[in-house]
Formats: sequence, structure tokens, C-alpha cells
Amino acid sequence: MAYVMPRKRHVSRNRVLSGKITGYRDNNKGIEINRTMINLYAWNKAGDYVGSLGSIKRTNSDRLGIAMWCDNGDTFNLGYSTESENPSANILNFLSFDSKTPDTPPWVIGTWSGTINLVYGIAYTTSSGYVTSIEPKRSKFYVKNGYITGWDYA
Repeated sequence: MAYVMPRKRHVSRNRVLSGKITGYRDNNKGIEINRTMINLYAWNKAGDYVGSLGSIKRTNSDRLGIAMWCDNGDTFNLGYSTESENPSANILNFLSFDSKTPDTPPWVIGTWSGTINLVYGIAYTTSSGYVTSIEPKRSKFYVKNGYITGWDYA
């Protein structure tokens, strides 16, 4: 059985305006939403923290961002479900990072080799208040035998 227990400080019309929301499954903590982070816990180990999604600020700059991370000793994976009836039963990872071996490169599905091109923003130029050109900002990840060997930003 799953249920959510909000910690109420100020409640108006059933909305939690401040505080923490914690979700449980079989009396074990499963998810926690607190300020600007979502903390996730293992579904098969009582209260074992596995990772988070949250907003971040770099310590050496004023840059803000969003990040996903795993707990030290766990793995970070991106993948997709191969089943529609029970989506979490069989996840096929296409990118995996093991925090127990942080000096090794991340793994990409199979033994694929090539270049992954990503668009991460847009650059534009203006003249007399008009946009004169728009170019995507691109980054490239170089993969050899399933391992990311390097990257660059254009």
C-alpha cells in the first residue's frame, strides 16, 4: 500500500505551502520532496537513499542548474522500459555510470562506437534590433566500444 504523509506548516485549501512531502510503500520511505529536491529511496531496501533530482548552484560561480545524481556506491542509469504492463520490471539502460568506479568512463549500450551529437542551446546574432541568424549550440560525445572517450562543445 502506498500513501503520502505531508508535514504541514501552513495549509490553505488542501495545498501544502511549505514543508516536506514523504511517500511510503509498505512503511518504507520511497520518495521525499523537500524544498528544491526530490530524493529517491530503494523500493526493496527500507529507507536506502539512492539518488536525487534537484536544483544546484556551482560553488565557484553564480551559475544555477538542474541535476540528477546517484548516492555514492550506487549506479546512475538512463534507459527505457521494455514492458508496457509493468514498466519498472525490465529497464534497458542505454547509459550507465557506476559511482564505485568513478575514474572509469560511463558505459553506452552495447559496444557501439561513434559520435553522439546533442543540441544544448541556441546562439543568435542581431542587427538594428532584428535577429539576423540563429544557430544551434552543439556538443559532441565520442564513444568507442560502448565507452564515452571524450566530448567537446561547439
